[in-house]
Amino acid sequence: MTRIRDNILEVIILKRFLYTAFIFAFMFMFDINICKADVKEDAASANVVSGGALSVSDTNEHTVKIGIGEEYALLGEQDISGHNVKCESSDESIASVSDDGIVHGIAKGKTVITIYTDDVKSEYNIAVKNKGFPYPSYEIFKGETLRIRFNGSDKVIKWHTDNKKIADVKKGYVTALKKGNAKITAYTENAVYSMDIKVVPAKKSVIYLTFDDGPSLTSTPKILNILKKNDVKATFFVLNYDSVGEKLIKREAKEGHTVAIHGYSHDYGAIYKSEKAYMNNLNKLQNKLYKTIGHRTWITRFPGGSSNLVSRHYSRGIMRKLVKTVDKNGYAYFDWNVSSGDAGDVHTSGQVYRNVTRGLRKKRANVVLMHDFSGNTKTINALNAIIKYGKSHGYEFRTISDSTAQVHHNVQN
Repeated sequence: MTRIRDNILEVIILKRFLYTAFIFAFMFMFDINICKADVKEDAASANVVSGGALSVSDTNEHTVKIGIGEEYALLGEQDISGHNVKCESSDESIASVSDDGIVHGIAKGKTVITIYTDDVKSEYNIAVKNKGFPYPSYEIFKGETLRIRFNGSDKVIKWHTDNKKIADVKKGYVTALKKGNAKITAYTENAVYSMDIKVVPAKKSVIYLTFDDGPSLTSTPKILNILKKNDVKATFFVLNYDSVGEKLIKREAKEGHTVAIHGYSHDYGAIYKSEKAYMNNLNKLQNKLYKTIGHRTWITRFPGGSSNLVSRHYSRGIMRKLVKTVDKNGYAYFDWNVSSGDAGDVHTSGQVYRNVTRGLRKKRANVVLMHDFSGNTKTINALNAIIKYGKSHGYEFRTISDSTAQVHHNVQN
């Protein structure tokens, strides 16, 4: 009986030993896996501090995605004091980087940021997407107001300026107060965006040459050639276009002109029958232009102008509604205060020239209405003389921009 009892005790002790050994083995393997996971997590981290020396992990296999104007800290919150740090961007037209590793999105595209920390070299693939600010920097004339149209799913929580005497900001509207530089910052829930503002003195006598109803193969290239020869920029309010027109619009943008929206269609009956029809006409061309020139344009002109009466035939009171609707949807519309008459009863270049030069006024913004529809030789032949007249009489030629004060007619329908 004693031997049997001893055998039973031996079995119980052996089972407990094996059970305990199994538990320890399981915990050991679990700890190893946790350590491996921690190592992987640390390796994936953008910033690693090791042994008191600053180092940055290699992120070549990953891409950091940011928006235009967005600031991204590659070094996180590391204390880099006492370390020899140098930062470079392979393409500063896409994204710049400061000496403390802050990347700033400039334009859509890809670049590589290289950070040298002591003896460690690390590279980051940066992809700048078309979101956030429409531009990372902006030159604005004193007295103008810029409406910043933020593009993104994040809601801006706070706006800030680092110099209220130069440029103030309220709810995304920047007002240029004094010559100088300021930095405008927008804080969202997930990111920080910044824009460098340069306020420059403004001349009071300004001419904005505008051309409606293009592009056309017979008029637009000749107008562009004359503008280039005279180093003058203009604004083109375009209609729907084909592959040939697309090349002309790309040229307009490349040569520094403003490409603006007249509408996908110019058919009064179709576009002015309802608010929905008009906004569809507007948005459709905006989307097409976005694919052509790579950014959204918010500057527009109503076919016939905001004071047109032809819209009354299709919808009573629609213009009074539309001027509010386009503004609510982020657009800025421009009429004119100088008409060349080239789409009306004017038939000669001399008449175009006289209409424009006689309509100009000193100490104001002169928005000149002309057209680049097909075969408009009278405007083409008058353009060079109009530019010479403007320059010799002290006018400054500008393009309409996002900060240009809008010129509006009295709405009559």
